[in-house]
Amino acid sequence: MNNAGIGNFASFNEMEVLEWTRMIEVNVLGVYYATKLVLPYLIANNDEDIINISSTAGLSGNANTSAYSASKFTVIGMSQALTKEVRKDNTRISTLTPSTIATDMTLDLGITDGNPDKVLQPENFAELITADLKLSRRAMLANASIWSTNP
Repeated sequence: MNNAGIGNFASFNEMEVLEWTRMIEVNVLGVYYATKLVLPYLIANNDEDIINISSTAGLSGNANTSAYSASKFTVIGMSQALTKEVRKDNTRISTLTPSTIATDMTLDLGITDGNPDKVLQPENFAELITADLKLSRRAMLANASIWSTNP
């Protein structure tokens, strides 16, 4: 599972190039390097899964999210392309795109107050991951989004 990620939000003109670069390095190259390292073993086992965590920000950009959204759009595109390469080897790649989850990152950035009655909690996302992995090997969840019902 590729879940490392960072977020920093500012207007396109205000965000420093170094921060853009750092976000791409962590959010995109992190997925690339981890996948590159394990993929030969997964293919050899002929029955494995990769779960890449993107974000709903990778489905639709918003003001002040250009760097974050660009990195998450890239994860989605990379996952789709890689799926076309490895499906024949029975390697399933799922890209999950959660909306805001109450995590240290979202709480620290002030994106959410983490209200458990309104905001997705980590266990909600874990349920989606578990459901994905429980699918019959003849089925593949290529992508799925999970949203807070009423944030």
